[in-house]
Amino acid sequence: MNRIFFLLLLLFVVCNRPVFAEGRCPPGYFETNLPDFYGCAPDNSPKLADPGGQMSLPPALGPQWAYRYGAIAIDDAKGRFGGVDGQADQRKARKAAIKLCRTNGGSKCKIVMEYYNQCGALAWGADKYVAFRGPVVDELTKRGIESCNRLTSNCQIYFVGCSYPVEK
Repeated sequence: MNRIFFLLLLLFVVCNRPVFAEGRCPPGYFETNLPDFYGCAPDNSPKLADPGGQMSLPPALGPQWAYRYGAIAIDDAKGRFGGVDGQADQRKARKAAIKLCRTNGGSKCKIVMEYYNQCGALAWGADKYVAFRGPVVDELTKRGIESCNRLTSNCQIYFVGCSYPVEK
């Protein structure tokens, strides 16, 4: 009796797969054909869209995002800085921050903070600074002032910039 029940259960499980007219996958998907694995993957190959023979791709799976970068450069000796955000790549962010630091009167500007897809900030006090990054501006400014005040006095936020990803 147990064998009959087991065979019926096995038959139910094997035969209870969804059935599609073009095979085991729904329209717009293809079988992965991997050994010992049943699966379907999206078919991204070009399709004939109309009787005129115009080729078109299937609709996009969703938005594609491009990273955005920011950087902060500082000249400690002269107390000068440059902060940038929204740059297309890390190299451009670094270069722009150093250039802005030099434009603001710095001569030995160096990168002290880099960030991407988030925010960066700079708090400066009597004789020290703190550069930091994070996702939310309000938290950054609060945390920056607190961190800076542990090192020195009269801390203020001098730069806050956000480099959030943009849709391609």
